[in-house]
Amino acid sequence: MNDHAFISSFRKKKILQLSLFIILEFFFLLFLVLYLISSGEALRGPMRIIMSCILSGFFILSIVFLLYDLKQLKKFSGFSKQWEQMAYIDKSGIHNRYSLDLLFQSYSTPESLENVGCCLFTIKNLEEINKKAGREAGDEVIKDFCNILDESGAKYGFVGRNGGNEFIIVLENCTKATMSLIYAAMDKRLHFYNERHPQLPIKINRAFTLNAKENCSSFFGLLTATYSKLQ
Repeated sequence: MNDHAFISSFRKKKILQLSLFIILEFFFLLFLVLYLISSGEALRGPMRIIMSCILSGFFILSIVFLLYDLKQLKKFSGFSKQWEQMAYIDKSGIHNRYSLDLLFQSYSTPESLENVGCCLFTIKNLEEINKKAGREAGDEVIKDFCNILDESGAKYGFVGRNGGNEFIIVLENCTKATMSLIYAAMDKRLHFYNERHPQLPIKINRAFTLNAKENCSSFFGLLTATYSKLQ
């Protein structure tokens, strides 16, 4: 069941729940008022049985609906995680541009950028792959590269896709040694990948910048400095 169908089904069932409660409450009050008006006595005989049945119905339905709501809340929790992932994760499996924008905003002062490192990547033969094997094959290559990028850099910093054929790793307390470790891990994974995919190997451009050296006052400046090295 897709999200829209699930929500539509849940809404209909909640309307049914409320309708049943309203009907039961109406008849309960109606019987109670009519009986008290007609007799002015305490409940007894058939009227007592009717009222007991209505109250029992309330109790049973309350338990059933409570269990149902708890079950639906569990489903909603699962959907919430999926929706959150859709908001922040690119279809390639790493953080999307929206996540990157939020990250960039967190580096709003020169002090916050003091030891930040930025590394940019592109797949330099992506256009060639698209022409040779089609865009679907190109999309699969992007996913494979994102997986390599994530496995190589996620434990060191933030890995994301800056849209299209641009990928980024942002690292705090970054040094050249850290970037060397990431590059070495990536080179190893790319080597194994290209051995398994000789027809469509991944070739990349990459560049990194340490703000400890560049002394940029904004993340945009650091990003621009890294782009200049990538080109």
